[in-house]
Amino acid sequence: MTEENHNGVCPKCKGSLRVQKADGTVQPCWDCLNGGKMDVHSKKLPDHNIKL
Repeated sequence: MTEENHNGVCPKCKGSLRVQKADGTVQPCWDCLNGGKMDVHSKKLPDHNIKL
């Protein structure tokens, strides 16, 4: 896990909780997720109108 800087902000994602890779794709910051800074269960799910 990475060390936080003096402001308590992750140096990889700079507090955005997302990391953009070199190919342009975006992924969650695994260090913040592993460190407990992210809620892994969303309380407000968008309605996607998917019928099963």
